[in-house]
Amino acid sequence: MLMRHHKARGFTLIEVLVAVLVLSLGLLGIAGLQLSSLRYNQSAHMRTQATAAISNLIDRMRANPTGVAETRFHNVDSTSPPANVVDCTAEGCIASELADYDVQAWIGLIQELPGGAGSVTYHAADDVYEITVSWSEIMQEDESASGALSAVSANVRL
Repeated sequence: MLMRHHKARGFTLIEVLVAVLVLSLGLLGIAGLQLSSLRYNQSAHMRTQATAAISNLIDRMRANPTGVAETRFHNVDSTSPPANVVDCTAEGCIASELADYDVQAWIGLIQELPGGAGSVTYHAADDVYEITVSWSEIMQEDESASGALSAVSANVRL
C-alpha cells in the first residue's frame, strides 16, 4: 500500500483568526498610547501657560517698582479683580493705575485656563511675593467633568 502525504497549503481559518486577534490587540494598544500622549501633552501645555502667566506678572511688577512700593500687588486674588481700571494702552497712567491695569491683565491671562485662578501673597517677614496659578486638569473623556486641580507657584523677591 502506498500512502500519500498531502502538504498543507495556505493558512487555516484558525490561524487567520489568531493573526487578526493579535493585530487588533496591537492596534488597540497603540491607540491607547496615543490617547495618553494627547492627555499628557494637554497637561504640559496648561502648565506652560500657567508658568508664562506667572513670569508675565513678575515682569510687570519689576517694571513698576512704584506700584509695588504702594502695595498694589500685595494680596491679589483673581476672584476679586481691581475695580474701575483705567486702560493704560489708550492713555497715560500713574503707577497705581498701571499696577491695577497689570493685575487685571494678569487675571485675564489666567482665566484662559480651564478653572483658572491665581493669587499673589506678600510675606512681609521675608520680603517675598508668592505667586500661584491653579487650573483644573481635564483627564476624563467627558470634558464637562472637572478633573484634578493643578497649580504652579513661584516665590520672588523684588
